[in-house]
Amino acid sequence: MMATSYATTAEIWIDYRRAVVTTVTDKGQTASEVQVNDAGPNLFAEVIAAIGDAMTVLVYGPGDAKVELGKRLLLIPVQARVHVMGVSGKSTDRQVADRARNPFYL
Repeated sequence: MMATSYATTAEIWIDYRRAVVTTVTDKGQTASEVQVNDAGPNLFAEVIAAIGDAMTVLVYGPGDAKVELGKRLLLIPVQARVHVMGVSGKSTDRQVADRARNPFYL
């Protein structure tokens, strides 16, 4: 019988035009970028698809996009998902990846 890992963490830096999504599992780390031409529901839908079944989600970035994403995440029925909001200005992709390895460091 295989053990299921519940340690998947997703780290999302988001504004209304771009999001950097980093996921960390027991098998390693992956990063992806979601970019749209116009702000709207497509960005949020693509970000939610990118985090998959992450049990812990850290969302940060400038402006209100992180709040909007948080509201949308709350509408998805997933057990034991933890959402943390943080404030951040512009971040490099490396800074996003570093935060994903230590998800509660702001």
